[in-house]
Amino acid sequence: MLSAMAVVTTVTFAGNAVAQEGAINIGLISSLSGPIGDQGTEYANGLKLAIGQINDAGGVAALGGRKIYLNVADDTSVPAISRTLAIRLLSNDGASLLLGPYGSGPCLAAGPVAELGEHPMICSAASDKPTSQGYKYVFNRATLAGSYTEAGFAALKELSESSGVDLRKVAIIYEDGAYGTSGNEQADSIAAKYSITLTDHIAFHTNTPDLSPFVSRAVASGAKSILIFAYTGDAVNLVRAVRLLKAPLLVLASGATNVTMVKLGQIADGVVAVGDWNDDLPKPDVAPFVQAYKAKYASEPSMVAAWGYSDGFYVKEVLSNTGSTDPKALRDTIARLKVTAGPAVGIMPYDSYGFDDDGLAMNQLGRVVATQVQNGRMVTIWPGRVATAKLDTSTLK
Repeated sequence: MLSAMAVVTTVTFAGNAVAQEGAINIGLISSLSGPIGDQGTEYANGLKLAIGQINDAGGVAALGGRKIYLNVADDTSVPAISRTLAIRLLSNDGASLLLGPYGSGPCLAAGPVAELGEHPMICSAASDKPTSQGYKYVFNRATLAGSYTEAGFAALKELSESSGVDLRKVAIIYEDGAYGTSGNEQADSIAAKYSITLTDHIAFHTNTPDLSPFVSRAVASGAKSILIFAYTGDAVNLVRAVRLLKAPLLVLASGATNVTMVKLGQIADGVVAVGDWNDDLPKPDVAPFVQAYKAKYASEPSMVAAWGYSDGFYVKEVLSNTGSTDPKALRDTIARLKVTAGPAVGIMPYDSYGFDDDGLAMNQLGRVVATQVQNGRMVTIWPGRVATAKLDTSTLK
Protein backbone atom coordinates (compact mmCIF):
# COMPACT_ATOMS: atom_id res chain seq x y z
CA MET A 1 0.00 0.00 0.00
CA LEU A 2 1.21 3.52 -0.74
CA SER A 3 0.29 4.66 2.76
CA ALA A 4 2.84 2.24 4.17
CA MET A 5 5.71 3.91 2.37
CA ALA A 6 7.42 6.21 4.85
CA VAL A 7 9.43 8.95 3.21
CA VAL A 8 11.26 11.84 4.82
CA THR A 9 12.62 14.44 2.41
CA THR A 10 12.34 18.04 1.32
CA VAL A 11 10.22 18.68 -1.75
CA THR A 12 9.07 21.77 -3.59
CA PHE A 13 5.43 22.34 -4.51
CA ALA A 14 3.95 24.76 -7.02
CA GLY A 15 0.32 24.36 -5.99
CA ASN A 16 -2.00 23.91 -3.04
CA ALA A 17 -1.72 20.62 -1.19
CA VAL A 18 -5.48 20.17 -0.88
CA ALA A 19 -7.73 19.97 -3.91
CA GLN A 20 -10.60 22.40 -4.34
CA GLU A 21 -13.79 21.02 -2.86
CA GLY A 22 -15.75 18.97 -5.38
CA ALA A 23 -13.08 19.24 -8.10
CA ILE A 24 -11.47 16.30 -9.88
CA ASN A 25 -8.01 15.93 -8.35
CA ILE A 26 -5.27 15.38 -10.95
CA GLY A 27 -1.60 15.39 -9.94
CA LEU A 28 1.20 16.77 -12.07
CA ILE A 29 4.88 16.10 -11.43
CA SER A 30 7.10 18.17 -13.68
CA SER A 31 10.61 19.54 -13.60
CA LEU A 32 9.98 23.24 -13.07
CA SER A 33 13.63 23.79 -12.14
CA GLY A 34 16.96 22.02 -12.56
CA PRO A 35 18.66 20.82 -15.79
CA ILE A 36 15.40 20.01 -17.62
CA GLY A 37 13.41 22.77 -15.96
CA ASP A 38 12.80 24.65 -19.23
CA GLN A 39 11.00 21.73 -20.84
CA GLY A 40 9.22 20.72 -17.66
CA THR A 41 7.90 24.24 -17.18
CA GLU A 42 6.70 24.40 -20.78
CA TYR A 43 4.85 21.11 -20.40
CA ALA A 44 3.19 22.34 -17.20
CA ASN A 45 2.23 25.64 -18.83
CA GLY A 46 0.57 23.93 -21.78
CA LEU A 47 -1.32 21.61 -19.45
CA LYS A 48 -2.44 24.45 -17.17
CA LEU A 49 -3.70 26.38 -20.19
CA ALA A 50 -5.80 23.41 -21.32
CA ILE A 51 -7.22 22.75 -17.85
CA GLY A 52 -8.13 26.42 -17.51
CA GLN A 53 -10.00 26.35 -20.82
CA ILE A 54 -11.80 23.13 -19.87
CA ASN A 55 -12.89 24.57 -16.54
CA ASP A 56 -13.96 27.88 -18.10
CA ALA A 57 -16.08 25.94 -20.62
CA GLY A 58 -18.03 24.18 -17.84
CA GLY A 59 -15.74 21.38 -16.66
CA VAL A 60 -16.41 17.71 -17.39
CA ALA A 61 -20.08 17.36 -18.37
CA ALA A 62 -20.12 13.59 -17.89
CA LEU A 63 -19.24 14.16 -14.23
CA GLY A 64 -21.87 16.79 -13.56
CA GLY A 65 -19.77 19.72 -14.75
CA ARG A 66 -17.09 19.11 -12.15
CA LYS A 67 -13.96 21.13 -12.74
CA ILE A 68 -10.42 19.78 -12.75
CA TYR A 69 -7.99 20.72 -9.99
CA LEU A 70 -4.35 20.38 -11.07
CA ASN A 71 -2.03 19.78 -8.12
CA VAL A 72 1.39 20.76 -9.47
CA ALA A 73 4.67 19.61 -7.92
CA ASP A 74 8.25 20.43 -8.93
CA ASP A 75 10.68 17.50 -8.80
CA THR A 76 13.62 19.84 -9.55
CA SER A 77 14.80 17.36 -12.24
CA VAL A 78 15.79 14.85 -9.51
CA PRO A 79 14.35 11.32 -10.00
CA ALA A 80 14.40 10.50 -6.27
CA ILE A 81 12.17 13.50 -5.65
CA SER A 82 9.88 12.42 -8.50
CA ARG A 83 9.28 9.19 -6.61
CA THR A 84 8.61 11.01 -3.36
CA LEU A 85 6.16 13.36 -5.04
CA ALA A 86 4.30 10.45 -6.65
CA ILE A 87 3.79 8.94 -3.20
CA ARG A 88 2.62 12.28 -1.82
CA LEU A 89 0.20 13.09 -4.64
CA LEU A 90 -1.36 9.64 -4.90
CA SER A 91 -1.42 8.63 -1.25
CA ASN A 92 -1.66 11.79 0.84
CA ASP A 93 -3.30 14.20 -1.60
CA GLY A 94 -5.68 11.66 -3.15
CA ALA A 95 -5.06 12.35 -6.85
CA SER A 96 -7.04 10.01 -9.12
CA LEU A 97 -4.55 10.22 -11.96
CA LEU A 98 -0.97 11.38 -12.30
CA LEU A 99 0.50 13.33 -15.23
CA GLY A 100 4.26 13.37 -15.50
CA PRO A 101 6.97 13.22 -14.57
CA TYR A 102 8.70 14.83 -17.51
CA GLY A 103 11.92 13.09 -18.54
CA SER A 104 13.06 9.48 -18.68
CA GLY A 105 14.86 9.33 -15.33
CA PRO A 106 12.01 10.88 -13.32
CA CYS A 107 9.46 8.70 -15.11
CA LEU A 108 11.41 5.54 -14.30
CA ALA A 109 11.58 6.58 -10.65
CA ALA A 110 7.87 7.34 -10.26
CA GLY A 111 6.55 4.41 -12.32
CA PRO A 112 6.77 1.74 -9.59
CA VAL A 113 4.81 3.98 -7.22
CA ALA A 114 1.92 4.30 -9.66
CA GLU A 115 1.98 0.58 -10.40
CA LEU A 116 2.06 -0.47 -6.76
CA GLY A 117 -0.67 2.02 -5.86
CA GLU A 118 -2.81 1.04 -8.89
CA HIS A 119 -3.19 4.62 -10.09
CA PRO A 120 -2.70 5.52 -13.78
CA MET A 121 0.31 7.67 -14.65
CA ILE A 122 0.86 9.30 -18.04
CA CYS A 123 4.50 10.38 -18.16
CA SER A 124 6.77 11.79 -20.86
CA ALA A 125 9.90 9.69 -21.41
CA ALA A 126 12.07 9.42 -24.52
CA SER A 127 13.31 6.04 -23.27
CA ASP A 128 11.28 2.87 -23.87
CA LYS A 129 12.17 1.53 -20.41
CA PRO A 130 9.08 2.87 -18.54
CA THR A 131 6.80 0.82 -20.77
CA SER A 132 8.97 -2.30 -20.99
CA GLN A 133 8.51 -3.31 -17.34
CA GLY A 134 5.19 -5.09 -17.79
CA TYR A 135 3.33 -2.36 -15.89
CA LYS A 136 -0.44 -1.95 -16.30
CA TYR A 137 -0.76 1.56 -14.87
CA VAL A 138 2.17 3.35 -16.50
CA PHE A 139 1.64 5.07 -19.86
CA ASN A 140 4.15 7.07 -21.89
CA ARG A 141 2.80 9.86 -24.08
CA ALA A 142 6.18 10.77 -25.61
CA THR A 143 7.81 9.85 -28.87
CA LEU A 144 10.76 7.58 -28.12
CA ALA A 145 14.34 8.57 -28.82
CA GLY A 146 14.54 5.61 -31.20
CA SER A 147 11.48 6.87 -33.09
CA TYR A 148 13.11 10.28 -33.46
CA THR A 149 16.24 8.51 -34.69
CA GLU A 150 14.33 6.64 -37.38
CA ALA A 151 12.37 9.71 -38.38
CA GLY A 152 15.57 11.76 -38.48
CA PHE A 153 17.23 9.23 -40.76
CA ALA A 154 14.15 9.05 -42.98
CA ALA A 155 14.14 12.84 -43.20
CA LEU A 156 17.87 13.02 -44.02
CA LYS A 157 17.41 10.47 -46.80
CA GLU A 158 14.48 12.29 -48.39
CA LEU A 159 15.99 15.75 -47.88
CA SER A 160 19.28 14.60 -49.45
CA GLU A 161 17.39 13.38 -52.49
CA SER A 162 15.23 16.49 -52.84
CA SER A 163 18.02 19.05 -52.21
CA GLY A 164 20.88 17.37 -54.07
CA VAL A 165 23.12 17.74 -50.98
CA ASP A 166 24.17 14.41 -49.49
CA LEU A 167 23.59 14.55 -45.72
CA ARG A 168 23.69 10.82 -45.04
CA LYS A 169 27.06 10.59 -43.26
CA VAL A 170 26.05 11.13 -39.66
CA ALA A 171 27.87 11.43 -36.35
CA ILE A 172 25.71 10.92 -33.27
CA ILE A 173 26.43 13.19 -30.29
CA TYR A 174 24.48 12.18 -27.20
CA GLU A 175 24.20 12.91 -23.49
CA ASP A 176 25.12 9.89 -21.40
CA GLY A 177 21.83 9.60 -19.48
CA ALA A 178 18.73 7.48 -20.14
CA TYR A 179 17.49 9.70 -22.98
CA GLY A 180 20.70 9.95 -24.96
CA THR A 181 21.88 6.38 -24.55
CA SER A 182 18.47 5.02 -25.57
CA GLY A 183 18.55 6.93 -28.85
CA ASN A 184 22.15 6.07 -29.56
CA GLU A 185 21.73 2.36 -28.86
CA GLN A 186 19.05 2.02 -31.52
CA ALA A 187 20.83 4.02 -34.22
CA ASP A 188 22.95 1.29 -35.82
CA SER A 189 20.04 -1.04 -36.51
CA ILE A 190 17.99 1.77 -38.05
CA ALA A 191 20.67 3.52 -40.14
CA ALA A 192 21.07 0.82 -42.78
CA LYS A 193 17.32 0.93 -43.50
CA TYR A 194 17.71 4.48 -44.79
CA SER A 195 21.19 4.20 -46.37
CA ILE A 196 22.72 6.22 -43.54
CA THR A 197 26.44 5.84 -42.71
CA LEU A 198 27.22 6.42 -39.03
CA THR A 199 30.69 7.90 -38.79
CA ASP A 200 30.98 8.09 -34.99
CA HIS A 201 29.09 7.75 -31.68
CA ILE A 202 30.16 10.53 -29.31
CA ALA A 203 28.99 10.66 -25.68
CA PHE A 204 29.22 13.64 -23.34
CA HIS A 205 28.01 14.41 -19.83
CA THR A 206 25.02 16.73 -19.44
CA ASN A 207 25.97 20.35 -18.71
CA THR A 208 29.49 20.02 -20.13
CA PRO A 209 30.36 23.70 -20.70
CA ASP A 210 32.60 23.36 -23.79
CA LEU A 211 31.38 20.96 -26.44
CA SER A 212 33.77 22.10 -29.18
CA PRO A 213 35.99 18.99 -28.89
CA PHE A 214 32.99 16.78 -29.58
CA VAL A 215 32.04 18.77 -32.67
CA SER A 216 35.65 18.65 -33.89
CA ARG A 217 35.62 14.89 -33.50
CA ALA A 218 32.44 14.70 -35.58
CA VAL A 219 34.03 16.74 -38.38
CA ALA A 220 37.14 14.56 -38.29
CA SER A 221 34.95 11.47 -38.69
CA GLY A 222 33.80 12.71 -42.10
CA ALA A 223 30.25 13.48 -41.00
CA LYS A 224 28.01 15.77 -43.04
CA SER A 225 25.35 15.88 -40.32
CA ILE A 226 25.24 15.50 -36.55
CA LEU A 227 22.25 13.91 -34.83
CA ILE A 228 21.97 15.26 -31.29
CA PHE A 229 20.37 13.47 -28.37
CA ALA A 230 20.54 16.11 -25.66
CA TYR A 231 18.36 18.40 -23.55
CA THR A 232 17.91 22.02 -24.58
CA GLY A 233 20.87 23.62 -22.78
CA ASP A 234 23.34 21.11 -24.19
CA ALA A 235 21.82 21.35 -27.68
CA VAL A 236 22.32 25.12 -27.58
CA ASN A 237 25.97 24.68 -26.63
CA LEU A 238 26.48 22.22 -29.48
CA VAL A 239 25.01 24.66 -31.99
CA ARG A 240 27.27 27.41 -30.66
CA ALA A 241 30.26 25.08 -31.03
CA VAL A 242 29.33 24.21 -34.62
CA ARG A 243 29.10 27.89 -35.56
CA LEU A 244 32.26 28.84 -33.63
CA LEU A 245 34.23 26.18 -35.50
CA LYS A 246 32.49 27.06 -38.79
CA ALA A 247 31.83 23.37 -39.21
CA PRO A 248 29.90 22.52 -42.43
CA LEU A 249 27.50 20.26 -40.56
CA LEU A 250 23.75 20.00 -40.69
CA VAL A 251 22.61 20.03 -37.07
CA LEU A 252 19.69 17.68 -36.45
CA ALA A 253 18.29 18.06 -32.94
CA SER A 254 15.12 17.45 -30.95
CA GLY A 255 12.00 19.49 -31.61
CA ALA A 256 11.90 20.31 -27.90
CA THR A 257 14.60 22.88 -28.69
CA ASN A 258 12.57 24.82 -31.29
CA VAL A 259 11.61 27.89 -29.27
CA THR A 260 15.05 28.19 -27.70
CA MET A 261 16.78 27.86 -31.07
CA VAL A 262 14.71 30.66 -32.55
CA LYS A 263 15.66 32.88 -29.60
CA LEU A 264 19.36 32.30 -30.37
CA GLY A 265 19.07 34.43 -33.46
CA GLN A 266 21.23 34.13 -36.56
CA ILE A 267 23.56 31.42 -35.26
CA ALA A 268 20.62 28.99 -35.17
CA ASP A 269 19.66 29.51 -38.81
CA GLY A 270 19.82 26.19 -40.64
CA VAL A 271 19.34 24.02 -37.55
CA VAL A 272 16.92 21.15 -38.23
CA ALA A 273 14.87 19.51 -35.52
CA VAL A 274 12.70 16.41 -35.41
CA GLY A 275 9.74 16.65 -33.11
CA ASP A 276 6.02 16.20 -32.64
CA TRP A 277 4.85 19.71 -33.35
CA ASN A 278 5.37 23.08 -35.00
CA ASP A 279 3.26 26.21 -35.06
CA ASP A 280 2.73 26.09 -38.83
CA LEU A 281 1.10 22.64 -38.87
CA PRO A 282 -2.08 22.68 -41.00
CA LYS A 283 -4.35 21.54 -38.15
CA PRO A 284 -7.49 23.38 -36.97
CA ASP A 285 -6.58 24.04 -33.34
CA VAL A 286 -2.97 25.16 -33.83
CA ALA A 287 -3.57 28.88 -34.31
CA PRO A 288 -6.02 29.22 -31.38
CA PHE A 289 -3.59 27.34 -29.13
CA VAL A 290 -0.64 29.54 -30.12
CA GLN A 291 -2.67 32.70 -29.61
CA ALA A 292 -3.95 31.62 -26.18
CA TYR A 293 -0.49 30.48 -25.03
CA LYS A 294 1.16 33.75 -26.07
CA ALA A 295 -1.57 35.75 -24.37
CA LYS A 296 -1.16 33.83 -21.10
CA TYR A 297 2.61 33.37 -20.93
CA ALA A 298 3.97 36.14 -23.21
CA SER A 299 6.11 33.63 -25.08
CA GLU A 300 5.91 31.27 -28.03
CA PRO A 301 4.75 27.73 -27.21
CA SER A 302 7.21 24.89 -27.68
CA MET A 303 6.63 21.30 -28.76
CA VAL A 304 6.57 20.30 -25.09
CA ALA A 305 3.98 22.98 -24.31
CA ALA A 306 1.86 21.49 -27.09
CA TRP A 307 2.23 18.07 -25.43
CA GLY A 308 0.88 19.49 -22.19
CA TYR A 309 -2.03 21.20 -23.92
CA SER A 310 -2.92 18.05 -25.85
CA ASP A 311 -2.70 15.96 -22.67
CA GLY A 312 -5.11 18.23 -20.84
CA PHE A 313 -7.81 17.61 -23.42
CA TYR A 314 -6.95 13.93 -23.62
CA VAL A 315 -7.52 13.66 -19.86
CA LYS A 316 -10.88 15.37 -20.28
CA GLU A 317 -11.84 12.71 -22.84
CA VAL A 318 -10.67 9.96 -20.47
CA LEU A 319 -12.81 11.37 -17.65
CA SER A 320 -15.79 11.83 -19.96
CA ASN A 321 -15.57 8.28 -21.32
CA THR A 322 -15.08 6.78 -17.86
CA GLY A 323 -17.82 8.76 -16.11
CA SER A 324 -15.90 8.18 -12.89
CA THR A 325 -12.73 9.22 -11.07
CA ASP A 326 -12.00 5.69 -9.87
CA PRO A 327 -8.30 5.06 -10.65
CA LYS A 328 -8.79 1.50 -11.89
CA ALA A 329 -11.64 2.55 -14.18
CA LEU A 330 -9.55 5.44 -15.49
CA ARG A 331 -6.70 3.05 -16.19
CA ASP A 332 -8.97 0.77 -18.22
CA THR A 333 -10.24 3.71 -20.26
CA ILE A 334 -6.73 4.95 -21.01
CA ALA A 335 -5.74 1.46 -22.15
CA ARG A 336 -8.51 1.30 -24.76
CA LEU A 337 -9.43 4.90 -25.70
CA LYS A 338 -8.38 6.32 -29.06
CA VAL A 339 -9.20 10.03 -29.31
CA THR A 340 -9.75 11.22 -32.90
CA ALA A 341 -11.36 14.65 -32.43
CA GLY A 342 -10.89 17.82 -30.40
CA PRO A 343 -7.76 19.73 -29.37
CA ALA A 344 -5.98 16.58 -28.12
CA VAL A 345 -5.31 15.79 -31.79
CA GLY A 346 -6.35 19.08 -33.38
CA ILE A 347 -2.95 20.67 -32.69
CA MET A 348 -0.84 17.62 -33.56
CA PRO A 349 0.48 16.10 -36.84
CA TYR A 350 -1.27 12.83 -35.98
CA ASP A 351 -5.01 12.18 -36.05
CA SER A 352 -5.39 9.65 -33.24
CA TYR A 353 -4.17 9.78 -29.63
CA GLY A 354 -4.01 6.53 -27.70
CA PHE A 355 -1.70 3.86 -26.32
CA ASP A 356 -0.61 0.39 -27.43
CA ASP A 357 -0.71 -2.76 -25.30
CA ASP A 358 2.55 -1.80 -23.56
CA GLY A 359 1.30 1.66 -22.66
CA LEU A 360 3.37 3.49 -25.29
CA ALA A 361 1.85 6.27 -27.41
CA MET A 362 0.72 4.69 -30.67
CA ASN A 363 1.83 5.49 -34.25
CA GLN A 364 5.32 6.59 -33.24
CA LEU A 365 6.73 7.50 -36.69
CA GLY A 366 3.51 9.19 -37.78
CA ARG A 367 3.94 11.61 -34.88
CA VAL A 368 7.20 13.13 -36.12
CA VAL A 369 7.91 16.16 -38.32
CA ALA A 370 11.18 17.87 -39.25
CA THR A 371 11.51 21.64 -38.92
CA GLN A 372 14.28 24.10 -39.75
CA VAL A 373 15.18 27.56 -38.50
CA GLN A 374 14.85 29.84 -41.52
CA ASN A 375 15.09 33.63 -41.21
CA GLY A 376 14.41 33.53 -37.50
CA ARG A 377 11.47 31.12 -37.37
CA MET A 378 10.89 27.40 -37.45
CA VAL A 379 9.20 26.05 -40.57
CA THR A 380 8.13 22.48 -41.30
CA ILE A 381 10.21 20.88 -44.07
CA TRP A 382 9.29 17.16 -43.72
CA PRO A 383 7.25 15.04 -44.40
CA GLY A 384 5.79 16.44 -47.59
CA ARG A 385 2.18 16.04 -46.46
CA VAL A 386 2.61 18.81 -43.86
CA ALA A 387 5.71 20.68 -45.15
CA THR A 388 5.43 24.44 -45.56
CA ALA A 389 9.00 25.03 -46.85
CA LYS A 390 12.01 23.31 -48.42
CA LEU A 391 15.39 22.59 -46.81
CA ASP A 392 17.75 25.60 -46.74
CA THR A 393 21.34 24.42 -47.34
CA SER A 394 23.07 27.85 -47.21
CA THR A 395 24.73 27.20 -43.82
CA LEU A 396 26.48 24.09 -45.18
CA LYS A 397 28.69 26.01 -47.64
